[in-house]
Amino acid sequence: TGIRFHHVEDGVYDRGGSSTNRVEAERVVDRYFDIKEDSGESVGIVAFSKSQQRAIRDEFERRDSLDELEDDGLESTFVKNLETVQGDERDVILLSVCYGPDEDGKLSMNFGPLNRDNGYKRLNVAVTRARKRTEVFSTIRYNDIPDKKVNRKGLRHLKGYLEYAETKELPTVESTPDTLEFDSDFERAVYDRLT
Repeated sequence: TGIRFHHVEDGVYDRGGSSTNRVEAERVVDRYFDIKEDSGESVGIVAFSKSQQRAIRDEFERRDSLDELEDDGLESTFVKNLETVQGDERDVILLSVCYGPDEDGKLSMNFGPLNRDNGYKRLNVAVTRARKRTEVFSTIRYNDIPDKKVNRKGLRHLKGYLEYAETKELPTVESTPDTLEFDSDFERAVYDRLT
């Protein structure tokens, strides 16, 4: 119950222009209003890029609803991106992946901050901001990302997260590598204890 997947079939990533996915932004804002009307839960919106963050804010403005994003205290609605969401929590987090096929149907393997060396850490922060549930809006499905193209840890984690969000099944993990990499002594200690 903690994760929902919304496939945005008609979404298009404007790769050569605005670097946004307008249809996905519209669906996120539609869902925001549904949640506020049905349950009144607090909502945070996280876009995978700064451009998509702006597109979502523009969609609120297009609907004359920017006042929904005004700071009304600790539980105000926010629209942030992967790089600015750390520390914020809400009952429901709406994630806008943004990336997907362009107008020609071509999917680029450039996923912005996720392609960087520590992109997987930014993804981890984004997907752990919800107190009750995370709702993922994505034009792509996990199987749209070819395994042979997944050469960055952030992209590998995104593919696994999308798979889990869509199927509710944990992705198949390859066998443990001969050498393990730990980001800290703490991680090593937890691994050793669990083993």
